[in-house]
Amino acid sequence: MGVKGVLKNRWFLAGTFLTLSAAGIFGYTWYQRQATEQHVKDRLQAYSRLLDLLRSIQNEASLEAAWPELLAFEKEGRNLEYRAKEVLTPSANLKEELALRYGPKLQAILVEIQKQGPRIEKLPGGAAFWEKVETLREKTGLSPVIQDILP
Repeated sequence: MGVKGVLKNRWFLAGTFLTLSAAGIFGYTWYQRQATEQHVKDRLQAYSRLLDLLRSIQNEASLEAAWPELLAFEKEGRNLEYRAKEVLTPSANLKEELALRYGPKLQAILVEIQKQGPRIEKLPGGAAFWEKVETLREKTGLSPVIQDILP
């Protein structure tokens, strides 16, 4: 049987179709896995930078300097939330794997972020700073990245 005969063979065509379909599904699944993991990494990096910003607040002057950066984090948080909606819901196995890989670090950062709120509130101008954050929340509804810092 020549090349033309093989190409006319229904079993060959069915096998080729199934092979290409499986490769396409595998490729899409791999892409989705990478996109989900990248989103988790980006969120972890955003929280880490937010923690660094909050730790840098030591006095009233640094409170004022931190406000524009906090607004930038608000925009970044909204972008992360938008991207999260684009990524399909990960499988249970992927959720578990990512939770094991990144969960402890994320939890430690969130605990440290929560500690910064009361510390900043005690600084001169700290209460006014949180009032500005609260006003922002009332106007726009805060992104989860910023929501986590409220005392």
